Amino acid sequence: MAKLGSKDRPIRVRVHTMDRAREILQLCDGRGWIVIAGIEPDETVNEEELEEALRQEDAVQTRDRWCPSPDHPAPPPTSPCPCGSGRRYRKCCMRR
Repeated sequence: MAKLGSKDRPIRVRVHTMDRAREILQLCDGRGWIVIAGIEPDETVNEEELEEALRQEDAVQTRDRWCPSPDHPAPPPTSPCPCGSGRRYRKCCMRR
């Protein structure tokens, strides 16, 4: 599956106002994400894909920051990875 925010899988949001659409477009443009923003005042606001992209970005940044040290020893291989990815340590950061 293509990465969320890419050309093949743009982030789709529905907002009520043009101001909110501009905020989202600016946020996504700064990250290099492609977004489709619909302005529909009578519909329910839907920013779930944007929130998911932000969560994925945060997980990658957290994973890139974490590394074992004397103060924080590496966990057992079958335990969840401390970077917060939700994967097992042996399938995630142990490979680095």
